[in-house]
Amino acid sequence: MKIIRKLKKHNIAVRILTNATLLDDKQINELAKIFNPYTDSVSISLDAVKNGTLKKIRHTDCFDKIITNINKLVLKNKL
Repeated sequence: MKIIRKLKKHNIAVRILTNATLLDDKQINELAKIFNPYTDSVSISLDAVKNGTLKKIRHTDCFDKIITNINKLVLKNKL
């Protein structure tokens, strides 16, 4: 987050691409502070739109966490 804050301080556009699996509440809150009200871009890559499909692709059960994190980002930034 330090790098993002420095870039924004110097008016440099920032684009983040994530699959949202490693985001936690602290990071989501920090992103909301840095980007709001001048959001550049946060893109989220989904490997599947169903839990079962994601389990087959990723061999992990993180679908609900991803959806929860997406919803938190949207609510924090009112996108």
